[in-house]
Amino acid sequence: MPSFKSHLVSFILRHSRKKAFASPENLQRWIAYARKTEDHHPPALLREQLDITERSVDGFPVYEIAPKAGERRRILYMHGGAYVFQITSYHWG
Repeated sequence: MPSFKSHLVSFILRHSRKKAFASPENLQRWIAYARKTEDHHPPALLREQLDITERSVDGFPVYEIAPKAGERRRILYMHGGAYVFQITSYHWG
């Protein structure tokens, strides 16, 4: 049985500006549109600063990012998104 909190979040999402959450059909349309229009590639500036390689795993793009030769710093970032949305410019920033 859904909790009161779950019902409240559902209500807020349905009645806020997030029209995509108003129905399953709207959400599917939003996901399809986002997949076609959003650019998930790393910005050019990052490509200048880091070594970035791209490969596909089960149809999803996977980026391997490494410091340029000689750098010792490391970053591990695992993007969420529930396999629905690609990484966005906000994630790259």
